[in-house]
Amino acid sequence: TDEQLMRGAAGGMIDSLGDTNHSTFLDPIEADEFTRELNSELIGIGVHIDLTGPLPMIIAPIDGSPAWEAGVRPGDVIITVDGVESAQSEPQEISELIRGEEGSEVTLELRHRDETATYEVTITRSKITLEPVSYMMMPDDVLWLRIARFSRGTTDGVREALAWGQERGMTGVVLDLLNNPGGFTDEAVGVIGQFLPAGSVAY
Repeated sequence: TDEQLMRGAAGGMIDSLGDTNHSTFLDPIEADEFTRELNSELIGIGVHIDLTGPLPMIIAPIDGSPAWEAGVRPGDVIITVDGVESAQSEPQEISELIRGEEGSEVTLELRHRDETATYEVTITRSKITLEPVSYMMMPDDVLWLRIARFSRGTTDGVREALAWGQERGMTGVVLDLLNNPGGFTDEAVGVIGQFLPAGSVAY
């Protein structure tokens, strides 16, 4: 259809940029899901997926999500979704198969990074509460500050965490950005502003 041709052309233009994993064309369904996630609203199994390789790969499970609780790891390769082989399917088809309604189940066959054996896991889709910031005090009064994504509320969460740590005499901060997939630029700038002087340039 004309709509498919236009989306294909747009996707091709973005792919031609060559900056893999940085610029991606999102169709309306994907864009809606991405926006809901950045606004801390999500229904699903809770994974970020890289669809650019020969097989779909889990970038990271969302902290506390059904996928995270099921033991899905960053770097896991998706072999099948409900029996449908990834190698024989379009990336968009695999993405749609993983999505679903709250309370429904999906079965994934996965392979850990650098392993040959596969494993199977059945996950129930659910409403996921996305908490972008978590923190705790470690030995020697060092604050562990985890930023899972730069979604709405991240800057306020970091400000709250630092104030909490200062009240308890923190001596330093471990800023944990492991598997952070990104998010809103203004939230990232807001976080940087907690650590750098006003007027600093961030790239």
